[in-house]
Amino acid sequence: MKKAVLTLILFLIILTSISALEKFSTGVGISLTGSSDAATEVDMNFVFRPFRLKYANPFINIQSGLKLSSSGLGWSGLKAMVSLELFKSMKNPLSFIMINPGPWSPSLGGGVSLEGGRFYPYAELSLFRVLDKDYMYEWFALSATFDKTGFRTWSISLLRMTSLF
Repeated sequence: MKKAVLTLILFLIILTSISALEKFSTGVGISLTGSSDAATEVDMNFVFRPFRLKYANPFINIQSGLKLSSSGLGWSGLKAMVSLELFKSMKNPLSFIMINPGPWSPSLGGGVSLEGGRFYPYAELSLFRVLDKDYMYEWFALSATFDKTGFRTWSISLLRMTSLF
């Protein structure tokens, strides 16, 4: 346990050091997800934005956490993904629920998911994402892992909040 806490602290220090460079952003967030193989998942995610472009920003996202299923509490696996901002618009369809609405910025991503010692292709579509320089909020992001027969699991992230620095 001490090793995991020290690794997490070291990772956060590295992320904040990298984000001190003007062109980079890093972030830490938490999400609440429902999936086809678990009642609830609570995940922590680490985000790295290598560029601050006006459009088509790429993001690197690493996510892991805990899931509660019929067999009890367990590890949700590890997901690594690269996502691309599809567009950015100040006409935010979510502005009615936000005090300080930022730009609407949907994204599409893909990567790998490590579950049970095996790697599976992973895809995510986040249509309701609000992105600003200091934060990223996502509602109802759809994701799926695939195997040789098609869908392996699917999930909906009810809310993902990420603080960028």
